[in-house]
Amino acid sequence: MQQRENDGQVLVVPEIDFGPQAVTQKFAFLGRSGSGKSFGARRLVEQLLHLGAQVLVVDSVGVWFGLREGRDLHKGFAVPIIGGLYGDIPLEPSAGELVAEVAVSTGSSMVLDVSGMTDGERARFMEALGRRIFALKKESRSPLHIVLDEAQDVVPQNTEPNEKVMLSRWVRIAKQGRAFGLGLSLCSQRPQEISKKALNQVECVLAFQLTGPHERKALDYWLSDKGMETKLSDQLPLLEIGTPFVWSPQWLKVAGVVGRVLPIETADTSQTPEMGVALRPPALRTVDLSALRQSMEAIVEQAEAADPELLRQRIRHLERQLEERPVFNVMPLLEQATKVEAALRVVEIEAARLVAAFALPPPAPAPKESPPLAPAPRKRERSAAASPRPHAAPRPVAEEAVLANIYQYGELGIPLSAVVVATRYGTSTVRNAVTRLVRQKLVERRDGMLVATAAAKARVSPSAKPLPRGKKLVAHLIETLPEAEARLLSTVAKANTEVSVAQLIAETGYGTSTVRNAVGHLVRRLVLRRPRPAVVALHRENLGL
Repeated sequence: MQQRENDGQVLVVPEIDFGPQAVTQKFAFLGRSGSGKSFGARRLVEQLLHLGAQVLVVDSVGVWFGLREGRDLHKGFAVPIIGGLYGDIPLEPSAGELVAEVAVSTGSSMVLDVSGMTDGERARFMEALGRRIFALKKESRSPLHIVLDEAQDVVPQNTEPNEKVMLSRWVRIAKQGRAFGLGLSLCSQRPQEISKKALNQVECVLAFQLTGPHERKALDYWLSDKGMETKLSDQLPLLEIGTPFVWSPQWLKVAGVVGRVLPIETADTSQTPEMGVALRPPALRTVDLSALRQSMEAIVEQAEAADPELLRQRIRHLERQLEERPVFNVMPLLEQATKVEAALRVVEIEAARLVAAFALPPPAPAPKESPPLAPAPRKRERSAAASPRPHAAPRPVAEEAVLANIYQYGELGIPLSAVVVATRYGTSTVRNAVTRLVRQKLVERRDGMLVATAAAKARVSPSAKPLPRGKKLVAHLIETLPEAEARLLSTVAKANTEVSVAQLIAETGYGTSTVRNAVGHLVRRLVLRRPRPAVVALHRENLGL
């Protein structure tokens, strides 16, 4: 990546050096369409890339591919583009967690073009991306700046039912992300539609020309609530294009117009097309994607080895590709589908074996007796008989097992996926059991974790006791887990450091598929974590080490 002469500086407007700390700061670029807000955000991203910082741009419009196209002597930045018309790799709405894993494990800057997704698909992708990237950064802290173009689509003030979880994930990043190295830039032409919970975390506002009364009123109200006495309603319509009002009273000690945004080095692909001017195809800089593809393939392989549902999704995706492209490149797709179907059959056979091993014997049929003859009931007796009588029916065995597992984890809580692994019941069975336990107020949902309430103590079996912590918990798990998982956990605990999957295969003598399946189970139970692809370590925070 190119290095500029004034290394260490981050200059967006004249006379204000944001410095390297801009990577983890929170910005808001606000202004009407064509006012220069996207130009200013592009200038910030370029400056951060010159520093060698990692930047993740969520592009809701489809114009950030210009980072790969240079102007004058600049050749553009070697930033992969995922999704969109000019994407190097397609972007599926279900790939939020995968993209987060790849971004954190590789440290690569990326443009995520979500402009082709529907509102529901974007909400699904962004929820998974925000949730996973926050969790990974808590485990391995490093600077990462995220740009949300058209931020009101990700952190809306008024949410649709399918956007509430997405909003909570990204508001948490705005509130707590900086502690783990996450910086954030919110870009929008409608500040009144951005969640105030997210906007209140911003440290530096760059307000460009705004002419709409609702936009100016919303910005005035928000800034006055933050302690700014001067109203901008009269100033914002008069600002020149590309000249922002910079407000950062705590960090930069600035509140005023300091000049026009400095020129950008890459192609300004956000400009409005003009009549009579033909659009030329972009000359994008070539990027080596081999390392990125290898990382994605490794993560997908690990996830598929641990989750049969992902195998099914992969099969459906390959089948759609075969339907769309029935002539070209069919054989490679058929080979992939055959391998995935074979792996799925192995998983289903193993699941059937486990179900058969743990299934209870069917109850003996009760002897049939001929009912005694009785006179026809009267009307009052019939109505009384029709009323249901309250009775204490025993809870299903699955519900007992789910409650016992959740109770054992105490206040630490346990995710739904870990309960599935621990009880060996199907996901739908566990989910239904949890729903019933929540209704009975025996279990609570807290930030994605399941925690037993005080009332649960009287309902679980006396043998179900809270799990110990630290080394005692590790020893307990080694004694109670299945043989392969116990042996892998023992190997990682003895090493007391990061261990590669290849090393586990060599030291335990198990096959590759057995090790990967066992690692997947331990990761889903939050006993192990993956700091990098094909590398595991003890999850010290959850184990209490």
